[in-house]
Amino acid sequence: MNTHTPGPWVVHCMSDEAPLKVPEVNGRPGFEYQHFSVGDCNEGRRIAKVEWYSYSGGFGSPSHDECVANFRLILAAPELLDACVAALELLRDPDADAIAAAKVEAMLDGVISKSKGNA
Repeated sequence: MNTHTPGPWVVHCMSDEAPLKVPEVNGRPGFEYQHFSVGDCNEGRRIAKVEWYSYSGGFGSPSHDECVANFRLILAAPELLDACVAALELLRDPDADAIAAAKVEAMLDGVISKSKGNA
């Protein structure tokens, strides 16, 4: 079975802080563009890329806010998986105590917050 690239994953590359704006040229619609890349911090390899673009004609990718939210969720994926595994192990352990439950709860709160952009 293949495994995913181990975390933590980091912001590998972002286009400019503000979206790139390309004006209309020779009848071709102008557009705005921005991309976000996720990489592993050990090897520096790109793992995922989220692109946002919007043409002046009104079509394009999902909203900029939605693309940023997708990026945050992808960035948090290894920690989300670790938190889910820890929660499942806790639920299956008949001898789990309140201290173990509090640690898993804190892990889940932290990673959910990170994936929503609140960390």
